[in-house]
Amino acid sequence: EDQPHRLLAPAVATPGPDTSSGWSHFKGDAARRGEANAGPIEQPTELWRYQANGPCIPVPAVVGDTVYAPCEDASLYAIDATSGNLRWTFTAEPPVPFVEGTTVAGDLVYALGGDNALYAIDITTGEERWRFDAAPVGLTPAVADGLAVTGTADGFLIGIEADTGEEQWRYQLPEGSAPRVPALL
Repeated sequence: EDQPHRLLAPAVATPGPDTSSGWSHFKGDAARRGEANAGPIEQPTELWRYQANGPCIPVPAVVGDTVYAPCEDASLYAIDATSGNLRWTFTAEPPVPFVEGTTVAGDLVYALGGDNALYAIDITTGEERWRFDAAPVGLTPAVADGLAVTGTADGFLIGIEADTGEEQWRYQLPEGSAPRVPALL
């Protein structure tokens, strides 16, 4: 039986448009501290719902007044955090589900597609700026100081120029280890 797939609003509006505030990465920030400088201060209440075309299981990012929700229906949604209105939708070509959470840094939102490509999407227009698919990317990136760091299923950490998508370096982890969730301190 098909169940509706919904995104629920945060209990309170998030801070202003400054992308340094909010929950910009999986576990909060590029250091993965599990902390945010904003969040509910009282008992959460539903403010709005957004009906996506499929499950939105990957972790969304909430930055400024926007929720960036990657969904398995092959769409990344940018939703106004106050009203629940859709700002834009991004769908990769060919369409692939988004399988990991999103990261927001500067004017880009980074999302990992089921095709193992890392997409960088403009936070204002929803247009793809670049796509990195030279290796099987397997993790939501940490982004700081112009560098996006992600891992691969075959045991590498990769440093990618955050604005251009160009690979800067590749580091082979010791045999038997695998990157989990990269962090930048």
